[in-house]
Amino acid sequence: MKKALLTLLLITSAATLCAQRQKTTVTADGEIVVGNQVIAHIEKEGCKLLSPDCQFFITDENDNLLIAVTSHSFYDRRGASPSNPNGTMVNYLRFSFRNFNTTAEMEQTGSLKEETIVNIISRWRLIKNKKLDPDAVKLFVAAHGNRYSDMERMLQIPFPPEINQKHQ
Repeated sequence: MKKALLTLLLITSAATLCAQRQKTTVTADGEIVVGNQVIAHIEKEGCKLLSPDCQFFITDENDNLLIAVTSHSFYDRRGASPSNPNGTMVNYLRFSFRNFNTTAEMEQTGSLKEETIVNIISRWRLIKNKKLDPDAVKLFVAAHGNRYSDMERMLQIPFPPEINQKHQ
C-alpha cells in the first residue's frame, strides 16, 4: 500500500513539473517564444565556426537591450603538460544585465547557438512580463558569480620572484 501511494505521488509530482515547464523556441526572425508568447528577441554577432568572439543581444519589443551575452576563453596554465604547454582552454559565457551593475558567468559547453542562450534564460526565468525579473537576475548572479574572469585574472598575476626560484 505504501509503495503504491509513493509511486502515485512520484508520478503526480513529475506530471506537475512537466506541465509547468513551457516550451521555448527561437523563430527565424529571432523572436524568443515561451509557451505561445513572444517575450524578447535575440540577435547574434560574430558567431562563426570556431570563432572566439561570439556575442548575443537579447532585446525587448522596443529594441531596448535587456541582456548581453559574450563568449570568452583563456588558457588555464595549471593544466599544462609537455604535450599541452599552454594548459587547457577554458570557455565561458558572460551575462551582462541592463540596469544591474553586475555580471554572471557560466561554463560554455558544446557549440554556441541561440537556443542554448534562450534555454538558459528560460530555465532561470530571467525575463518576466517582457522585462528582466530583478529577483531572478539576483539569484542567477548569486549562483554563477564571476569565477572564470576571477580565475583568468589570478592566472595572469606573475608569481613573486622567490616562488619562481623555488620551482625552477
